[in-house]
Formats: sequence, C-alpha cells, structure tokens
Amino acid sequence: MEDALDRLLPRIGGSGVIDRLAALSGSDFTSVMLEVARRRAARENPASVLRRYERDRFVRPGQGPVRALRRVENVLLGCLPEAERRVVQLTVMYELPQRAVAQRLGVSQMQVSRLRASGLRRLRQQAGDLATLA
Repeated sequence: MEDALDRLLPRIGGSGVIDRLAALSGSDFTSVMLEVARRRAARENPASVLRRYERDRFVRPGQGPVRALRRVENVLLGCLPEAERRVVQLTVMYELPQRAVAQRLGVSQMQVSRLRASGLRRLRQQAGDLATLA
C-alpha cells in the first residue's frame, strides 16, 4: 500500500489532499467519490470497459457470449416490480450508495434497503428457476 501511495501522492497534490479528504464528513466524502465515479464513467465506452476487464486482476468477464448474458439480465430484471428493478439497478449495477438512491427516488434509505433485499431475493429465485429450465 505504501508503494502505491508513494507513487500516487505526487500526482494528486501530496499528502495534504489525503488529509483534506479524511477530514470530510461521510456524506461529503461520498459526494466526492460519486463525482469521481461519474467523471470516470463519462470517459468510458464499451470497448474500453472490456479492455479493462481483460487486464484487471480482480474482475474477469463471464465466459458466455455478452449478448446472451445481457438478454438473461434483461429477462431477470423484467421479472421485478418497477420499484425493486430501479433500486437493484442503481445500487447493484451502478453501485450508488443507498442514501443517494433514496434521495433520487424520494423514499427513505430504509425503503431502499427493503426494496434491494426483496429484489435480490426475487432475482435469485428467478435465476434458479431459469437454471432448472436450461
């Protein structure tokens, strides 16, 4: 970890940047991280995402054809009620924090948590049902 920090600190303005980030409240830090994620996502295109998956040591693309996997994903998400589908997409697929999703949808964070849990439970059930048909 120290080697990575030694390499990165000069590029981001020194250790003072880390100190200022560490001093932020949790919600302010989350806002900064969301903005960083948005800016990084804006630079991406499907080809660059696939190239990154190929070289990333932690994540590898599935072995199945991407279009077939996407169709299965769409079928599974289509089985969810609208509220559950939106919450699952935002919290799981787009990795937004539950608080941000709650604000975006105008509901409580507890409601987002419940919708996420019930949506994921329903997806697991539907995925199991699809697997038995195959």
